[in-house]
Amino acid sequence: MYERFTFSTSIETIRRGRFSSIYFFLLSFSIFLFLGKVTHAFLTESFGELGEEVERCNAQYIFITSNYLGELKVMLKIGQQLGKINPDEYIINGSLTQKAKRTTLYTLWNKPPGYEEVITPFTLVYEDNYVKIYKLS
Repeated sequence: MYERFTFSTSIETIRRGRFSSIYFFLLSFSIFLFLGKVTHAFLTESFGELGEEVERCNAQYIFITSNYLGELKVMLKIGQQLGKINPDEYIINGSLTQKAKRTTLYTLWNKPPGYEEVITPFTLVYEDNYVKIYKLS
């Protein structure tokens, strides 16, 4: 269902008043579940799982910014709301745990030694001090 969802079309339709509030709630819930799946993929160690989610979204690239720790915190909040993630397993007293350092998000930004073999099916296509862009192979 979420593969075909686009924010612009739906928001415009909602602004025109064509959805009841219950449909809007269901639509919001679907978006939340979609974000939960993507969040889970970024918080696992499985690049195969991340690749599958990116493919399901019909995406080809992943953009990760230098604010990846802020992005991690947002993902942890979403996961906590869905009842699937305990943020304390990833950040304790402001420091990343070993579990956090094994996530796909952390690996893609920090590129630890040997990461090239691990990140299959992704390829780094661009990087600077602020962004890294990976392409789904």
